[in-house]
Parts: sequence; structure tokens; C-alpha cells
Amino acid sequence: MWGVIMRQEVITYEELKVIEKNAIGLGMSSLMLMENAGAGVAASIECLNKLKTNRKNNHKNKKNNKTGADSNHDVFNSPVLILAGLGNNGGDAFVTARHLEKKVVSSFVFLLGTEDQIKTHESQVNFKLLKHSEKVHIFEIKSESELVNVYDSLKDAGIGAIIDGIFGTGFSGELKGLEKAAIELINSERKTRNIPVLSIDIPSGMRPDQIPGLTVLPIVSSAGSSMSLSDLSPDFLSDLSSNLSQELSPLLSSAISSVSSFNPESVVKADLTVTFHKSRDCPNLKILDDIFGEIVIAPIGIPEAAEKYVGSGDISSLYKRSVNSKKGDSGKVLVIAGGPFSGAPALSGMAAFGTGVDIVTIAAPESIYESISSYAPELIIKKLSGEFFNEQNIPFVTRLIQSHDAVVIGPGFGKNKESIQAAAKLVPYFKKAVIDADALVPEMFEAIEQSENDYADYIITPHYHELMRAAAYCGIDLSENRDEEDIFALEDILMDISERLGAMVLLKGQEDMIASFDEVRYNSTGNAAMSVGGTGDVLAGIVGGLLAKNKAELATLCGAYICGKAGDAAYTEVGDSLIPTDVIDKIPFAFSNGTVKGRSRKE
Repeated sequence: MWGVIMRQEVITYEELKVIEKNAIGLGMSSLMLMENAGAGVAASIECLNKLKTNRKNNHKNKKNNKTGADSNHDVFNSPVLILAGLGNNGGDAFVTARHLEKKVVSSFVFLLGTEDQIKTHESQVNFKLLKHSEKVHIFEIKSESELVNVYDSLKDAGIGAIIDGIFGTGFSGELKGLEKAAIELINSERKTRNIPVLSIDIPSGMRPDQIPGLTVLPIVSSAGSSMSLSDLSPDFLSDLSSNLSQELSPLLSSAISSVSSFNPESVVKADLTVTFHKSRDCPNLKILDDIFGEIVIAPIGIPEAAEKYVGSGDISSLYKRSVNSKKGDSGKVLVIAGGPFSGAPALSGMAAFGTGVDIVTIAAPESIYESISSYAPELIIKKLSGEFFNEQNIPFVTRLIQSHDAVVIGPGFGKNKESIQAAAKLVPYFKKAVIDADALVPEMFEAIEQSENDYADYIITPHYHELMRAAAYCGIDLSENRDEEDIFALEDILMDISERLGAMVLLKGQEDMIASFDEVRYNSTGNAAMSVGGTGDVLAGIVGGLLAKNKAELATLCGAYICGKAGDAAYTEVGDSLIPTDVIDKIPFAFSNGTVKGRSRKE
């Protein structure tokens, strides 16, 4: 039997970007992160020296080793050549060169371009600092011929090591021109003169999407032997991809495309790669071993809170509206009302609109249809027969579900038994759903757990006493008082419930806890004034709006953060007299305050 696609237990480059932005939001500066990165690379030069000694011993009988005197030089007693690009990877290289002043004889820095072409403020600052270093010789390389000529003039100096700081994780597109020539030079000198190479963060020319965070792990044949993705034939991969579900197939296709488009000749072949914070190795793609070489993980001072708490980095990962989008492209949300309460579903609907979705529809029993229609002209209200939601409404609502991207159910739904039973019959049709308040009952939990839609995204958003119902359904005992529950035990309980139901769990509280089956994160935005009735309905709407165009985990994390951020903004204006609509009005502010480019209802 063949294995399934699963996430590896290593951090991805995209995840590191999120964590770094969260760290900046906590007070770290991007200059501090660059300083720590460069210092970490410089500290790793000793590892490169050991690798060089091993390489020299391993190759001492090879003929080509006799022609290159460079291999006889200790890294510390020889000049180091540093090739720096124009982005932040180059900035890391500038810091590295400055820190190497006290470690090596001298450094030659090749800036692939001119000072006025350096792209980021952080790199510009560190380039200016580097110009004051007496043991660092800087060359601004403007052409391929100049690269060759300048390097040839330095060969007799006996280069002891090469540091690759040309491209980082932001590289995309086709390699060409000066940068291509620089990579070819690095690989040539490594091969012919046995000069060891250190790459900063990622070997230049390598795209992060060629190190898939999703791989077939493991792939086991019917004979029991294990294979990697790159071992499989194109015909088999095509057959496997075509037989997978619509949700899973694109993931495999992406991984296949990354592997098949990868050309190892167009990237730096490093002996040592210094990456930051946590490992991003991909052991299942054997071909990468010859690209990355040995991997050293350098800490860069990122606080644990940058991973534990939701922050602006998470917000920056959300779907962004295309300039060419048309109505419906940015999401359609359906709120299912049960009756007799009209305010709660209306609040959820208006909050969903605040997230930037295009269409919000509320399906409401005729008993509250007119009331909801009067709240906001933006909302599309669909009338359901009956005083309460009932089984006769199922066919019509099922069609609505199919034409919307996400569903919000529970706010103001009521406790009518027939309504709850009818709602449970809708669950198999959900593609994405936020389940809140009155819908957090055993009938719904059972329907979620038994749903055969393995790729549906479910999110439950309980307060503590609603969580007790979910825990009881899962056979878990919870204390009556949240303060009596050990926080680590509560984390385990949330993960157990998430795994049992196959749903994200957002436990509302002074600090929100957001759980998947294997991780719990926290949200610290929000304030005590938000305990007023109706803010939970606003939260459900925000999460539902984000869920329309994002995966469940990201929507849950960011929904909690944005709701709290909007509540904090409202509190600064109205204080303890805050009401739910005050929070809704500040949702666009929460977006713009949480990421570089915010979204507003005007887009």
C-alpha cells in the first residue's frame, strides 16, 4: 500500500518568515535579526575548516588536487571570498564579513552590483558599516567579465574558503547573467581547486519550493521497500496523482513539479549550509544532500513567543485580493440561522464582510427574516420556511452550501431539538465550516466525527463551558472552573479533541488557545470589555470570512488575532461601553495594523 502525503517535522522557509515577522512585532528589529544571522554564519566558519580538512584527506590521492594549492590553506590563515547579492542574503554576508575580521586573515567581498543597487535598508546599513573594516576588501562587480578578471587577480592569494550570500529564500525565476556566472565560478573553484563552500541560509539558485514541505513520506511499495519521491517514475506519479482526491492531487502535483524542474547544475553546491533558528532539511530528497552539504543551525535570537503567539507574520500569510478579481473571487460566506434570535447571525454576517469577502448570505427562518433584512443592506437574506430551522429546509440550504466557500452555523441558532437534528444532517455537505455557540452539541460533534469528507475544514469556537460539552463527548473530564485546570493538561485535552473531531479548536478566553491535533498556539489580543454579549458572534464571522479563502489553521489563528486587535482598537475609543458593532467597525484597522498591506471593505 502506498503512503499518503504528510507534513514533515521540520520548519519551512515560509514558516520562518512568519516567525521572523512575529518577532519584529514583539520588538525585535530586522537589523537585529540580520546581525544575529551574520554572527551565526561567522561562528560556523570553524565547522567549515573541519570539513575542509576532511575533504583534503579524502581527496589527497586525486590528480586534480595536485594542481590547486588552495586546498593546503587553513581557512583561518587564508583569505575568505564572500559573494554577496543585492538583497537580504547579501546583507547577512556583509555582517558575516564584519564578524570574520577577528577570525581570518582577510576577506574579499564581491558585491554583485553597485552600492546604489542594494535593495533593502538593512543591507544598505550593513554595507556602509562594512566599508570601515580594515581587513575587508570590497569589489563592486558589474559584469561577468569583471567577475572573472577580479577573481583571477586574487587567485594567488590562496583563497581558503568561499561564502555564498548571493540569493536567499526570495529567489525565483530563471538564473542568468552575473549571478549565474558567480554560481558557476563557485562550483568550478570547489571542484577544481577543492575550495570549501559555505552557503548562507540556502544554496544560491535553490528555490524554497524545490524543498517541498509536503512529500510522500514514506512511500512503501507492495514489496515492502521504501522509496523517495525522486525515485518514482513519471508514469507512476501521474497515475497516482490522477487517482487522488481533488484536494490532495494538487499537493502531490506541486511536489512532483518541484522535483522534476530542479536542475542541480544551476545551484551552488555547498559543503556547509548555515540555516537559521530551526532545521529546514529535507531528508527524503536525497539529491539535496549534494547541494546543502552539512547543515548547521544558527540561533538568531527569536523569542519563543514569536512561535507561541499569533502575530503580524501570520496575518501576512492570508489570502490577498487580486487586482483582477471579480465578484465572488475573494470568498462567499453562508451564515445559517436557526431562529428565534436575529442579532447573532447578523453580527456574524457583518463581521465576515469586514474580512474582505465579496458575498455574505444569511439563510434565516421566516420568523426572523425581516429583522435580519433590516440590519445591513450588504447582506443577502434567504428566507426559509418555518419558525425554526427544520428538515424541510435541508434541500434548499444544501444548494446554498454548494455555492458558498464557507459556512458559519451556531450563532443565535437556538436550542430547538428539531433544528439541531436538521443541522447535523447538513454537516456532510460542508466544505469549510465554523461551528459555534448553540451548534456545539453532541449531535453536531457526532456528525463532524463521522463525516466521510476527509478534506473538509472544520473549526469549533467554544468558550470553556461549551468546551466541556466537546470534552464530555470525547470521554474527557474537565474541571468546572477553567482556573483549576492545569494549562499543560488543557493543551493536551484541546489537541485530543481536535484529533478526535478532525477540527481546529479555538478556545475563547483571556488568552485564546488555538489547537490542532499536534500543536497549541495562543492569542493575546483582546480585552475584558469584549466579554459583552455578541463578540463571540463577531469572532465566528471573522473566522468564517477568513476560512472562505484560507486553510482552517490559518483562518483560526488570524481570526482570533484580528478580532482581538479590532476589539483593542475599539476599546481605546469607547472604553468599557464597547459593543459588538464597535468591534466590527475596527476590523479593517486590525488588518492594516497587523500586516504591511491591509485589506479594507473598499477593495
